[in-house]
Amino acid sequence: QGIDKKIVLPKILTQKLIEQFKAFKKNKSYKNTKIKFKLDYDFNKEVEKLVIPALNAMINFLENIYLKKSRNSIGLCDLPNGKNLYKLVASNLLTLNNISIESIHNYGLKEVSRLQKEMNNIKSEFNFKGNLKDFASYLKKQNSFSSNKDVINYYKGLLKKINETVILEYFNNKVKNMDCEILPVPKFNEEFSPEAYYISGDIQNKRKGKFYINLRNYKENNKLEAEALVLHETNPGHHYQSTFANENKDIPLFLKMNYSEAYSEGWALYVENMGEYDTLESLFGKYINEMLRAVRLVVDTGIHYYGWSYKKTYNYCKKYLFDFDFQIHNQVLRYISDPGQALCYKIGEKVILDLVNKKNSNSDFDIKKINEKLLENGAIPLFLLKEKFNS
Repeated sequence: QGIDKKIVLPKILTQKLIEQFKAFKKNKSYKNTKIKFKLDYDFNKEVEKLVIPALNAMINFLENIYLKKSRNSIGLCDLPNGKNLYKLVASNLLTLNNISIESIHNYGLKEVSRLQKEMNNIKSEFNFKGNLKDFASYLKKQNSFSSNKDVINYYKGLLKKINETVILEYFNNKVKNMDCEILPVPKFNEEFSPEAYYISGDIQNKRKGKFYINLRNYKENNKLEAEALVLHETNPGHHYQSTFANENKDIPLFLKMNYSEAYSEGWALYVENMGEYDTLESLFGKYINEMLRAVRLVVDTGIHYYGWSYKKTYNYCKKYLFDFDFQIHNQVLRYISDPGQALCYKIGEKVILDLVNKKNSNSDFDIKKINEKLLENGAIPLFLLKEKFNS
């Protein structure tokens, strides 16, 4: 139906899909290696009978039919009624009314400019003569890891420190299950996984939340960005927020199961501002992470509303980000394949910061109570957060 209506994936995504399906088939990651019960049949063989024919059919369809019909353009705006579709997608993801794509794009441009100035100020403190890219490379080499084990242990140490400092300073701690596991991304998914991600615990709080770090090559990781990343993914970021909601008996089940990405990612970016950043290196690392989120506002709207090409998007990211080329490529694929998601971070943070800063003018301002008020209803839509917060 999509082919008939000319609503098809970009060719670059179809090619990636074929790669992923083939890797899935080769790695056999659909197999269950932890069966605890004795069965009267071979579970994995039965699963294989279902999975392999379906995989082969999908790969054959994608390679021989769909790839030829896929489009060379990458943005939603190139589809029929695409600009309006993107506006709808962005509005639904951000859970905000009457927000213009133009204002999001311009806010991203302003934030990129601001962050560049902040980074150059730190570079000046070091009397470094090269450009920002050279400076970032220099700092990364000075703050590298020695092994995979070193990476995991460093992150665990940071989480322990945050629990003993940031949490006590900013929260009336009402979370029992503060402990968050820190693990490497499973080997079979290293190639396709982002640099880090979080999976929340279960609703009964029997399974811990897990923070995964991609260790396909420990040299790609560095200590600069670690503090901001731990704050974002664990406490008081995703782990703290989701566990707070799970444990709160006043939040109804339907809200606990609801997931507002703009709220969740906005919260996680908001709490990155609570870090101590007691070295200029760690502060620079925070700006590296924040620059990524600002660039996302520009390129997501650029791709899907202004019709940017892959090359233009890649070059913009390359200009302002500090990642390896293959990391930038993977990020661009993410923005192409998930329109609007990349807007949630900075726009969600902006909504929360605006609410907090407005309260900050009051004489009885108490950041612990403010943060509890932001958390008390779970991951609700941003328009509802504004309404509840101001009531």
